[in-house]
Amino acid sequence: MAEKRQAAHYEKQLVAILEDALRRERDAQQYYLNAAKDPSNRPETTSMFELLAREEGVHASIIEGRLLENQRRVAVIDWQGALGVDITKTAT
Repeated sequence: MAEKRQAAHYEKQLVAILEDALRRERDAQQYYLNAAKDPSNRPETTSMFELLAREEGVHASIIEGRLLENQRRVAVIDWQGALGVDITKTAT
């Protein structure tokens, strides 16, 4: 019974992490859509994603997308580990 409660707890945490990642992704997309429409709306600060994007020669949203995807993978691996799934035998 305790295992089911713990699994439900981890499932809720995973859902919260994924919802937060999706919200951040939507916010980032909206930010870049707004900036593309009117560059004067952009803040003066340079984000970590923009700095990395300049180094790699890609758009900052691509860098942020990579980070969000990595966070999702880590969350799934953590969730599987918490449930006792042998992640060495599970494809993610």
